[in-house]
Order: sequence, then structure tokens, then C-alpha cells
Amino acid sequence: MGRIADSEQLKSEADPSMLILFQDWLERLEEEAVEIVSSSGSMCPKSLADQLGISQSGGTFLISRLRSQGKL
Repeated sequence: MGRIADSEQLKSEADPSMLILFQDWLERLEEEAVEIVSSSGSMCPKSLADQLGISQSGGTFLISRLRSQGKL
């Protein structure tokens, strides 16, 4: 429940234009991640993170998110 509350708090405190920029950035990362995984056939979080220039936990998050969305 903490993450949901944090997310709601962020929405209430963040400038709407910043949230839009973040969402756009995340969508682009997701698109790049799908391309990388599709071309390499690997879903290694570390490898994906290195190619995207994000942390390993970010790579893990993206893989999990894309799997839950049925994109991987």
C-alpha cells in the first residue's frame, strides 16, 4: 500500500507538466526495451539496463512492467 500512497502523493505534489515528461520518457524506455529484448532474445535486467543507461533495478522494473502488460 505504501507505493500506491507514494504514487498518489507524487501526483498531488508534482507539476503536471513534469508528470507528462516522465510518462513520455518511460514510454520511450519501454519501446527501446522491447526492441532490445526482441533483437537480442535476452531478458537479462543487467544487460538491458546497460544498453538503456539505467540502473539494474530499473531494468528489472521495466522487464516486470512489460511482462505484466503482455509486451514481453
